[in-house]
Amino acid sequence: MAELELRTASDTGEAYDLIVVRGELDLRSHDGLRGMTGSSDLTAPLLVLDLTGLEFLDSAGVGALALAHRQAEERGASLAVVASTPSVLRVLQITGLDHTLAVHPTLDDVSTA
Repeated sequence: MAELELRTASDTGEAYDLIVVRGELDLRSHDGLRGMTGSSDLTAPLLVLDLTGLEFLDSAGVGALALAHRQAEERGASLAVVASTPSVLRVLQITGLDHTLAVHPTLDDVSTA
């Protein structure tokens, strides 16, 4: 089950909204991420999904990431993904999402991009 944490730009003083995802993003937990990425609380021009604590990603999770990208675009925002776990990076590569999404190894890399 994925643990999700939303930190909005207005709460943190950062120039981006941040969703931290830990655990497993799969069929049982993808709805939580879908709900968060569609939240009206997200107002910054950049949404960052921090997946560094993600241990498992299946096709339902991939679908949630693709939807997050689409939702960000629809509200005129960009989406960046932070991922460093080899298994998660491999799924992003296999599905081609590493070419669609801006993938960074650390949160600091997003801030300086």
